[in-house]
Amino acid sequence: MANAIGLIDPERMANIPPQFHAHHELCFHIYDNIGGMLAELEGADYRRYSFQLQGEHEVEALKNSPNIMEFLANSGRMDIAQKSTVGELNLALYADLLHFVFESLRSLEKSKFTVAYATLRKPLQENLLYAAWLVADEDEFFRRMKDAPADKLTRSMLSPEEHKEIFRKAIHNMKESGAFDEDVLYDFIYDKNSNAGLAVLMNKANHLVTRKGIGCGLRNGI
Repeated sequence: MANAIGLIDPERMANIPPQFHAHHELCFHIYDNIGGMLAELEGADYRRYSFQLQGEHEVEALKNSPNIMEFLANSGRMDIAQKSTVGELNLALYADLLHFVFESLRSLEKSKFTVAYATLRKPLQENLLYAAWLVADEDEFFRRMKDAPADKLTRSMLSPEEHKEIFRKAIHNMKESGAFDEDVLYDFIYDKNSNAGLAVLMNKANHLVTRKGIGCGLRNGI
């Protein structure tokens, strides 16, 4: 196939227009690379932390605590609580994101467009945002998570500008930031008035009738 990279069996590409074969394979190439990095991170076991209990009173305090996080907070070890929580959260966020993206890409190969776009919504609109937030300001994210996650980490509570600010800070903290732009990311993922993004398609795929995107997703061929 002239437009293919050669990473995927040609039979799997039968339902994808030839001009998009290389694009599809590139998505899987990126998926594989992120998956490889995630496997390395899990193998390095960065989630495990150790600390020394200071006397019998701390042994008893730990036994009587409802959970380890409360003990760490009450004993002045909030730094360990944050590092261990963020380590677990990062692995869960990226693993979850990869699972959903994989199913979306495979659905496209089977011309299951409604399933593909519906499956993309969670990893793009939620997982990616929280992953970016951890890069943008880990301390602020952890404070919100510790205090009241249902109130302070709900995406619907964030304004468009707050979404963009999270992306902007995350991009600023990345070594290779030139390929990303907070406005482009927001418009592509969230802006239901954008004709170039995925927001309308994901919205219509998840709801039979919507106010955005003119009508019913199924009727409009999603």
